[in-house]
Amino acid sequence: MREAKQDIERIKLGSVCVDSGQLLIADPCYLRDWKHGNFREGNNDNNYSEACNVTLSKNNGGQVFNDLAVAFATTWGDGEYEVFAYKDKNRNGRFMKIEIVLCEDNEKEG
Repeated sequence: MREAKQDIERIKLGSVCVDSGQLLIADPCYLRDWKHGNFREGNNDNNYSEACNVTLSKNNGGQVFNDLAVAFATTWGDGEYEVFAYKDKNRNGRFMKIEIVLCEDNEKEG
């Protein structure tokens, strides 16, 4: 009997560049009132402000856009972060998990 791990393939999808120290996971159809750089603390009058307010909270992230998306702060702020997908070979190669590497295990925060 084969181990389940052998049926899962990890592939690199690419990388995501960050200039605001935060990332957003959302269906693109929910991005309506995005005003890049138009952040006002405590005010959620646009999607960008709402994302900033939640990533600056004590949890460094959480639900946004009426619970339709998740925003979170990145480990090192600005930079480029690799994105990987885990494909299940037994399910027509469908993605089972997405991984965003914010900090390698061997990196130490300074």
